[in-house]
Amino acid sequence: MTPISRAAFLLFTTLLAVTWYTESAQADCNPASPVDDDNVVCDDVTDSTGFDGSTATGLTITTSGTAVLDESGALDSAILASDDNDITIGVDATITVTEANGFGINAGDNNMITNQGTINLNMIDGATAINVGDGNTVVNEGTITIAGDNGTGIRGNDANGMGSLTSPILNNEGIIMITGADGVGIRGNNDNFVNVEASGTIVLDGARGRGIQIGDNTTGVLPAGAVNRGTITVNTDNSFAIESGDNAGVATLGTIDLIGDFTRGISAGSRTDPLLAADISNSGTLNVGGADSIGISVGDDWIRGGIVGEAGPNARGVANFAMGQIDVTGDRSVGIFAGDLSNAANTNNSFVLNEGIINVGIDGMGTSVGVDAIGISVGGNDLFTSFDFLTAEFPDGANVLNRGMIIGGRDAMPLIVIREFVAGSENRVFNAADAAIRADLTDRVFADRGVAIRGTTGVELIDNSGDIRGDIELLAGDDRYVHRQGATLTNPDDGPSVFGGPGNDVAVLFDNSVAAEIFDLRHLDGFETVEVGGGSFGWDLVNGAGFAGAVEIVDNGRLRLVTPLTLGGDFSANPTGTVELTLAATPTLTVMGASVFDGTLSITVDPSLPGGAPPLLAISALGGFTGQFDFVPPVQGLRVLEATYAPAGLFIQLVSDDAVGVASGSIPRAIAKHLDDIKAVGSPSPDLQNLLDDFDTASGNLNNVFRALSPEIYDAQTQAIVDGGRRVTNLLFNRPRECAIGERVSWQKADAQLPCHAHTWSAWLAGVGGIRSREKFGDHAKYNAQLGGLVFGVDLRPMDDLDLTIAISSQRGTVSGDNRGSSTITLTDLMGQFAWNRGPLRVQGALGWGHGFHQDRRRIRFSEEGLTDTNVRGLDDHDSDRISLGAEVGYIFDAGDFKVEPIGGLDWAWVYQRPIHEVETSGFGIRIDSRDDAVGSLNAGVRASTSYLHSRYLGQWFLWMDGVWQPSIDVRWRQVVTGWDRKIDARLQGAPSGVSDFTIKGREDRGGAEIAAAVSFTPKDANRLQFDLRYESFVSSHTVSQDLTASVQISF
Repeated sequence: MTPISRAAFLLFTTLLAVTWYTESAQADCNPASPVDDDNVVCDDVTDSTGFDGSTATGLTITTSGTAVLDESGALDSAILASDDNDITIGVDATITVTEANGFGINAGDNNMITNQGTINLNMIDGATAINVGDGNTVVNEGTITIAGDNGTGIRGNDANGMGSLTSPILNNEGIIMITGADGVGIRGNNDNFVNVEASGTIVLDGARGRGIQIGDNTTGVLPAGAVNRGTITVNTDNSFAIESGDNAGVATLGTIDLIGDFTRGISAGSRTDPLLAADISNSGTLNVGGADSIGISVGDDWIRGGIVGEAGPNARGVANFAMGQIDVTGDRSVGIFAGDLSNAANTNNSFVLNEGIINVGIDGMGTSVGVDAIGISVGGNDLFTSFDFLTAEFPDGANVLNRGMIIGGRDAMPLIVIREFVAGSENRVFNAADAAIRADLTDRVFADRGVAIRGTTGVELIDNSGDIRGDIELLAGDDRYVHRQGATLTNPDDGPSVFGGPGNDVAVLFDNSVAAEIFDLRHLDGFETVEVGGGSFGWDLVNGAGFAGAVEIVDNGRLRLVTPLTLGGDFSANPTGTVELTLAATPTLTVMGASVFDGTLSITVDPSLPGGAPPLLAISALGGFTGQFDFVPPVQGLRVLEATYAPAGLFIQLVSDDAVGVASGSIPRAIAKHLDDIKAVGSPSPDLQNLLDDFDTASGNLNNVFRALSPEIYDAQTQAIVDGGRRVTNLLFNRPRECAIGERVSWQKADAQLPCHAHTWSAWLAGVGGIRSREKFGDHAKYNAQLGGLVFGVDLRPMDDLDLTIAISSQRGTVSGDNRGSSTITLTDLMGQFAWNRGPLRVQGALGWGHGFHQDRRRIRFSEEGLTDTNVRGLDDHDSDRISLGAEVGYIFDAGDFKVEPIGGLDWAWVYQRPIHEVETSGFGIRIDSRDDAVGSLNAGVRASTSYLHSRYLGQWFLWMDGVWQPSIDVRWRQVVTGWDRKIDARLQGAPSGVSDFTIKGREDRGGAEIAAAVSFTPKDANRLQFDLRYESFVSSHTVSQDLTASVQISF
């Protein structure tokens, strides 16, 4: 064989061997050339130049045993697949990538890929363990190691994030180790969803690495494009645990450890579309141990929801939630950094919510570690403008809202820093109730130490409902500090805590609705004004001598002056404000500057002060004053307070030492006189005597005791008796007139006549009900009365122009006073009525007798400072009798289809009530002898009525409407001419025999308008029946009474 032929043979056999070897190796993944929907198994091979499944779809690819694959062949992929495949790398399988820019698995779209084995990226550049197209789900349950530079563990393309939290897209449940530089554990493009489960771990040991890196959120479907429930450890400098693009939310619920310097836990872009659902949050543990590192760093416009027009309602901005903890122990490191530093306009608008714990420069053992660490750093905003606490609804939104704990170490910088401001806008920090911002005060004398919050030279609002320990530095600008119910400020030397600086700085004491609070004015430095704001309870100010600013009581504010207070500046009170002052021998308030007196002055008297003493200087106005206060109440126990104003200020004098002297109004004075008479001789009732003895030291308003003892509620029963009789009289008088033969039908053709039926006698039954409510006015307490029942009557017509009626009735109801108990009344009546009709004229009269049964249950209740609380009920039953007389005249005029009837009438009632002797009330019960009352009134007005013969209907259901309808409307004026102020002579059960009765007068409104509407219906096919319905109301200055009657009548 020639040398040439020998060489040719060797070349041929070598190519044949290579070809045979390659075909033999590919055959280890069978079938080697799959078709759609085939099952492919890669068995125990020792090497492979790659399996090509790109020509088929719907494949199921698995490994068997210790399969070892690499991409050393022309495919550049250990496994190359197309779309819609299911690929699983078994636990014992290994994929090795040995060439630059090679792939372990390189798949198309909509695949399900699971790695349970090991994928190694050797020390080569740009390799990827798993690379997928769109719509894939990738799960790493095994181990991926990235040894070369620029390597990627899992990489997805756009649209891999259109799933939900229950079907993750790029998911790590195993281990991803990165030792090469610039490596990425999981890289997702726009709208990818990346998830690290609790069992998942990513370790960055290569420079400038990224644990997770995702693109932008362009759809808003995913509020969090990256979720970490596992552990990401960042050991090398300039590396990030999670990096995200614009609008892409991130949530970490696991652990992130930042050990290298210049590292980031979360590094997020900006929020360019505020309506896309996205937020940045930590609910796990974020350890910022490297120097110059940041736990969470975000760009601009991460706005919390609720700011109208700026964010979706569920947007939460940047949040460290209740289960989250951020530990900042690296030098010059920051827990949360919000806002893009490159934004020269400072319109960052990124806001932070903390509900968890942020430890700044302090470790878990309480040891100070890390120098110059910061808890939260935020930029400026152009969304918030200053608002008036007194007139505007409190707005939502703040640069920082703290609902958790922010704790600083000895060498920490300010715990919260506002870096920049926008002119015309307001930066805000809200510290919620039960929240805390606590700096270490050990080195407070040094710059940047012991600072809780630092503002800018712009406008800041610090709103504190929790605990702030350390300085609040507001620098220049018109700043405000708001101190709410339960808030605290702490400094070890009781010196200033809040520093205002240049500008008009205001401290607002606000929202004191639970209990009185104390505010130490020494906390303020550089403030021009303190505003005492609204709340149910007052604010106590202390240590005011050194405060040179103004103290203003603003709308609905309450300033308590329990102990002497000196103010170094001006003082003013708003017309709706209140000063609560405890009167003592020395001035309770001394004002060095000018004073404005206005609003309400409520005074409590020191019990040791004697009555009748010379006037006491209560407010010393050294700088002069203008205006005067109103007193509420002017009574303290047995003392009446009188105010006088002199150049020195406000003087208060105590006058009167008896009950009559402090009583206000005729009813309280009558009862007070009775109590003074009893006190003079002593009461046989221990309870009543103890009450009288306690009057000497009481500081409450005794007028409330006098009103509680008043028997005026029994006069309300008298009115209920009168109303019961008038209700039956009105029922008889206000029935429609009988139909006259030949009477024309209104609203019909001219010759149409009403179908009249001559009635000899009729029987009828009516239901009646009424309520009366009189409001409190003057000395007279509010009461409500309700009565209802049935009336049965018979009408007779002995002659053409005369109608007679006999009626019996029974009504039952209650009379209840405002905090006076409720009594039950049952009334029975027998009444006769006549009606004389002569053409358009009708004259009516009625006479009746009624009897009442009264179950009396009067409540006696009072609770005043210095007196024993009393709550008893007086019990008794008594009877009453009433004679009622009524008359009415009306004359009808035709007015087209209507009839107009001027009406005038009178009603009189004579009421007799038997004695009342209350029991079960100790000495507080009432004894009232029998009494007679007469009540008379006149009324005049006009009635408009018409008749309508209905004969058309819409369907069979409305056949019942055929017949004669007679609607009417009344308008009258009623004037009470006698009995509107009725006497009650009474005495307390505990009064000794030598003490006279007292007399009070109940009082009702003398006049009022009556408005009524009624309708009567006589069916066409049952014209012996008549149905009537009437509503009537009486309205006066303090009283509203409403009656409703309904009756049915059958005639013969």
